Amino acid sequence: MVVLSASFSIKSSLKSLRLSGVATQIAISFHNAVSYQKLQEGKQQEHNPRRLFEGYAPSLVIKPCVDSGEADLFRGEESSLTALFLDIRGFTSSSESMKAKDVVSFFNCYYEKSSLIISAEGGYINMYMGDGFFAIFGGPEPLAKHEELPFKATCRILEMSRNFILEGKPLMIGVGLHAGRAIMGNIGCRTK
Repeated sequence: MVVLSASFSIKSSLKSLRLSGVATQIAISFHNAVSYQKLQEGKQQEHNPRRLFEGYAPSLVIKPCVDSGEADLFRGEESSLTALFLDIRGFTSSSESMKAKDVVSFFNCYYEKSSLIISAEGGYINMYMGDGFFAIFGGPEPLAKHEELPFKATCRILEMSRNFILEGKPLMIGVGLHAGRAIMGNIGCRTK
């Protein structure tokens, strides 16, 4: 009986060792999974503000501000660029007979298509102003063909605009281009 008892005791000890080894592996796996999840959440938290702000300004403008909390947001930098101004002709009077939701839908559709063209040609829309917008080519990063690319974008936008009908007529737009030296920076105050 002593032999049986010793054998049973050894088998129990081996099972305990195997179970404690498995328990340790499970604990390590669980810890790794939780650590990985926290790492992913940290990356997501950093990415969300960047994605939010990229809706207002291109990543080239946002990256220095997000990457370095010490960036001086109100320091201007001089660069050569081309500005593109676009205005939808007669839209204000036409919109008076439209439902508000149709006006918003029209703008969103037109600006989405225009923005894709501007981006494809190396520019970005700096601001929307009612029935028009202001786009920049060559800032904040230099652009070798900052005078040529906005012209190509304008030609493409003119072609695209023919597909838009306003009061039964093809959409009419006015576009202005101006190239030269400019100071790029923020205007306002630290709270806005």
